[in-house]
Amino acid sequence: MCNKKYLAAWLIGVNSVMVCAQSQETSSLLDGLSQEAKDGGSISLFADARYTDNVAKKDTDKQTDLIQTYGVDLSYLKNTRAVNAKANYRLKNTGYRDSSFSDEVWLSGASQLIISTTPERYSWFARHQQSARQVNFLQADTPDNRDERSTFITGPDVNLQISPVDTLSLQARSISTRFDKSTDNDSDRNTGSIRLSHSLNSQHKIALVGSYSDVDFELAQNDYRNKTIGIELSGVYRSSFYQLSAGNSSLERRNGLETDDGYLRALLSLNQDNGQWLLSYSREITDSSIGLSLSTLGDANPFNNTQGVTGEDLDGDLDLDGGAGDGDFRISDVIYRTRMQASYTRKVPNSRVGMSLRVLQNENDYEQLLADTRSLSGVMNLHYDMAENLRWFLNLEYRRTDFIDTPGIGEDEIEQTKLGFHYDVGEALRISFDINYETRDNQYISSREYDAFGSTLYLNYRWR
Repeated sequence: MCNKKYLAAWLIGVNSVMVCAQSQETSSLLDGLSQEAKDGGSISLFADARYTDNVAKKDTDKQTDLIQTYGVDLSYLKNTRAVNAKANYRLKNTGYRDSSFSDEVWLSGASQLIISTTPERYSWFARHQQSARQVNFLQADTPDNRDERSTFITGPDVNLQISPVDTLSLQARSISTRFDKSTDNDSDRNTGSIRLSHSLNSQHKIALVGSYSDVDFELAQNDYRNKTIGIELSGVYRSSFYQLSAGNSSLERRNGLETDDGYLRALLSLNQDNGQWLLSYSREITDSSIGLSLSTLGDANPFNNTQGVTGEDLDGDLDLDGGAGDGDFRISDVIYRTRMQASYTRKVPNSRVGMSLRVLQNENDYEQLLADTRSLSGVMNLHYDMAENLRWFLNLEYRRTDFIDTPGIGEDEIEQTKLGFHYDVGEALRISFDINYETRDNQYISSREYDAFGSTLYLNYRWR
């Protein structure tokens, strides 16, 4: 008999494949709050003080600063037969004491609502996601090089059982993407999808999929229409899940240019006694306003309470989604995007030691602009539970970016190291401290190089 967890993952993957053709719309296959989580909400107040000896990340004229942040985290979960609602938001204020950077107020996080009939033939989907992202990857990740992106997605789903082994699924989505500063990339997308699936047996399915998208930008010359048609095969075994999809994608732009190319996506998840492996590959046509943070493959989980779309590092883990090739929001163009990812998470019951590894390669080939990039990233997160209420962690990240079409820049190499601990006082109060070091080297330009040392003291108090 199939493992129930993988059967659930299979069903989620089957239902989401229609929107896989529009990677900006879908969330990760493994997205979502844990099903074991209890309904209800929580409120957390937090504050931290961070010291850095190079706040502007320059090679010379370093500025030290004490960065003070305080705010509130709000989370909510409700799961019934008809309603699934979840939210995780953070509102924070950040002040820079000694540098010229202005104080910042950010709202980041995600919420999702699904209302469905019983049986689940008809449902309505709504999702909001907001995050701060780096605008220009040619420059360092500093406060003056970030923008706030807000995405709202909504629309109906219809699932019709044609026969005991055949299902027809229809889906429509309206997607609004807005930026606080980079308004030229604001967009509205209307997408329709159809999927006809056939069960080969109790473990494997095959499906025909098609979609149509109408995308309007703030700058009309960037508007385009996108059609896709393809085939998908998915299946679940006792300890693994796979999904393969391939097809053709044609894109017609308002300026008269047409693009026609194949797409391919593959996902393999394997559970072992000591951990989980995840392998993924995607090749597709998209545009630079979407970025990767809303991509199906490799997305950070916006409903994870310790790490995710908020970009906050509440559990010590480093995350490479924000810098591994996410959309360069200062420009807009059609992109041929190729992404490969491999990850491993160690899961040993009653073990004091935890580990996760992640390697990602990303290539962005712009259709018109000379802005092609290739990046290779790796993250390793380790932790050791010294006591029930004391966890030490060590996080390492490496990222190499090749600016293929930007003469004279060549390659950047960024390395980050973080060492620290979490100490829980009762069930409500957490105290965290870390020291961190970041460095960037460049192939040709010494002025792009920098190193920065810092430390952070973090306090969090939670009510449930």
